[in-house]
Amino acid sequence: MKELFQEIISDLESGETVAMATIVKRKGSVPREVGAKMLVHHGGKISGTVGGGCGEAEVWRNALNVIDTKRPSIVQVDLTEEIAMESQGVCGGIFDVFVQPWHNALLPGQPTMRDFASAINASLEGEQGVVLATIIEAGGAWRPCTGQQMLVHENGETLGTLMLPDAPVGLTLQLIESAQKAISTGKPHIENVGATLAVARPASKPHFESDDQPQIENTAKQLLVGDIESMLQNYPITSRTHIVLVTRAHAHDVQGLRAIIDSPAAYIGMIGSQRRVWAVFKLLHQEGVPAEKLARVRAPIGLDLGGSTPEEIALCIMAEIILLRHGGTGIAMSELLRDRYMERLKRLDQD
Repeated sequence: MKELFQEIISDLESGETVAMATIVKRKGSVPREVGAKMLVHHGGKISGTVGGGCGEAEVWRNALNVIDTKRPSIVQVDLTEEIAMESQGVCGGIFDVFVQPWHNALLPGQPTMRDFASAINASLEGEQGVVLATIIEAGGAWRPCTGQQMLVHENGETLGTLMLPDAPVGLTLQLIESAQKAISTGKPHIENVGATLAVARPASKPHFESDDQPQIENTAKQLLVGDIESMLQNYPITSRTHIVLVTRAHAHDVQGLRAIIDSPAAYIGMIGSQRRVWAVFKLLHQEGVPAEKLARVRAPIGLDLGGSTPEEIALCIMAEIILLRHGGTGIAMSELLRDRYMERLKRLDQD
């Protein structure tokens, strides 16, 4: 995400127009999630993806037209046609892609698009929650307003405004609240306002950091060194924060959990054997921490994938985080379809 907006800033500084394609709706089995983005540059170069294949090619062609006209559009990609043996597609759904031009033309009463891109990039650099609310579809007197944007920060501050003629009282507040909902859930949200659709798209992502052992090489964006309890007590934990406790002793686990057990963190995981986890839970419970609060701690940590190396354990942890973030089942997708395929193959043999 951050790289895409840095590319937009670079292109705008060069006087180029680019197009950002974002999946705003999906139905059925499609290759990418709502919010997935692809940046199309003048000349056809792309960054990111909305799924590849023929569907992405269709979006790419539309984006080149958007660059030329500087007018936003929506592309509906239909992947529901019967899959033939020669087809490269394996999906069977429909998804809508909103294609927005980013250019240097100044809209009356609005910040420049470079201002929007720079503000988003600054928020991503600072790990701050931010949402770009965009009108993706409108009719009547509001039709010319398609593509208008308003940036909403986690604290409710805004950049730009949606200038809709004869807009109902309280509309801006409604959209700010919708944007803050998208920030808290980490998921894009479409708000229906009469016949207008405004989509709030989070431009932030979870960040993972914390270490009390400075001698360990760490590729995190930020390394904080100090007493684990005081560091975590003063760290700005939000509903998008995912915390993994990896310490050298259960006493440090107790200190860490004590500092974060009441936080709004989306995920709290702790590495340790069953014996060590129980010792930590027991000590905290004796201090007065209710059992239902301790139940939110994922310990032992991660999904059981059978891995044992540090890299494999890290993958197990991230797999659990992704599962919880997106509401997955953890079941192998092949298991869900194997019986259906076998039944169809048997019917083919009988024909």
